[in-house]
Amino acid sequence: MLKLNTFVLILSLTACSGTKTQILTAEQEDKNLQLEGFDALTVEGRFYQPSALGAPTLVKRKITNGKRTTAQQEKKYKGAKGSKKEIELQVLVSMIWRDGQASKPEATNARIDSLISDYWKSVGDNGIGAITLRQLATVQLLQGKDQEAVKTLELLQKRDPSEKSAEVARVWLSYLSLRAGDVAKAKTILGSYSEKALDAYVAAWIAHLEGRKSEVGPLITKAFKTWPMKQDVIINEMHYLTSQNTSAKETVALYNKTLDGLGTEEQVKRARFVWLFNYSAKAAAAGHFDNAIESLDSAVADGTGSPNEIARVRFEQGHYALSNNNPRLTATKYNELLAALNDCGEACEAERAQFQPRVLKIGHHFRSIYESTFDEDYYEPAQKLYAGYAQLPVEDAKVAQENSKILTQTREQADPDEGTHNKERIAERIKLRKPVVQGCYEHALLKSKDLTGDFSLKLAVAADGTVTEAKVDGLSDQNFVDCMTMKAKTWTFPSRTVQGVTNIDYKMSLTLAE
Repeated sequence: MLKLNTFVLILSLTACSGTKTQILTAEQEDKNLQLEGFDALTVEGRFYQPSALGAPTLVKRKITNGKRTTAQQEKKYKGAKGSKKEIELQVLVSMIWRDGQASKPEATNARIDSLISDYWKSVGDNGIGAITLRQLATVQLLQGKDQEAVKTLELLQKRDPSEKSAEVARVWLSYLSLRAGDVAKAKTILGSYSEKALDAYVAAWIAHLEGRKSEVGPLITKAFKTWPMKQDVIINEMHYLTSQNTSAKETVALYNKTLDGLGTEEQVKRARFVWLFNYSAKAAAAGHFDNAIESLDSAVADGTGSPNEIARVRFEQGHYALSNNNPRLTATKYNELLAALNDCGEACEAERAQFQPRVLKIGHHFRSIYESTFDEDYYEPAQKLYAGYAQLPVEDAKVAQENSKILTQTREQADPDEGTHNKERIAERIKLRKPVVQGCYEHALLKSKDLTGDFSLKLAVAADGTVTEAKVDGLSDQNFVDCMTMKAKTWTFPSRTVQGVTNIDYKMSLTLAE
């Protein structure tokens, strides 16, 4: 069974009574609300950096004389002369690494370092060849000695610039500069881009870090297409980079082109489904909810996906629509979820137990928003969710029917001019935007990888639910501040029928994930 990554923010959404909580009274002249004192929201960020080249494999020479033990290879190395001795050393180092790295890493590292060092001393600086330098750099990278590897790679590059090894060294030096945070140096070292897998991979990351969004997708998919190890190495970073830089429509086109010819028609369709699902999860994790929803529609458009997976897709889409404050689309997707579960039958018992209660909770959630704001955009979605749930063969189907009646009565009896914002509901709406904050945080970490701190997000929300002002207090990192204020200004909240402004002061804390 395919493992599908999900990104679900669990909220405590409980049913409310039919009586609304009133924030303002008719006697108040100032219709503005000051909402503060929320529980602080902690947002964890991760410093994403290129890592697909971080675990190179040792270059091994084919042994044609049957199986040979490490001891036999060491004897052969010691007896070799001239340039052949360097080749035998390469084989010996590979064998020692293969046999001892898992069980005795420290002893293995020490032995390899000693062998290469002794050989280097025996031939001198002028006698050391590209084979040994490349082998040494690989071992240093595997050992995590990046700075030592840089010195070795620079020497390898200088030894003979026309050699293939020098080309490899150039890409690795550029890659290590990226990991060290020096994008300008990485770009200079890489030079002009060529149609090679490693070049395309490093060039994609440089374009990402420099904000040249349109170049990233074609470069990273080019790298995947020509990558020797394909899925095992680069596929996760491909999803990360496309989710950060390309729209769902662009990503679908890129993935279709990349997968073309990589298997049978059914294999390609299956890979496309998995790729788009994983892209959607990363897009949602960065707060790009529209892209996440659209890519999932494309994933299932050709009928690919088991009944269980279709139910998962609709569940995720409903959650993403909820996070994006789109109640009508939320209700549509959750009702599609109920239909998918019905079509799935007994095969979806686990999904039914997990997902169905969520539908009722979101119905209660929308009802509670309507009862305080009288925002009509939440009335119909709540009724649609209740209607869908009431058709289920479950004990609490009557609960949905009864709450639907109460919601109807609330609408009939309420004064439509008294709707206002409720602190608890506002808090829930902001918590659902946590991925947006996290996306801005991780965007800022590309430039400031040690960024942490507390800040206050201050929003002015007009009566129609739009954000008219957004400000970040307490944090000076301009990349984060610019991203956060730009994103927050696009947010929407439930509208309120009482005219005025809702001023929100929400405390948040940025911390690096372990």
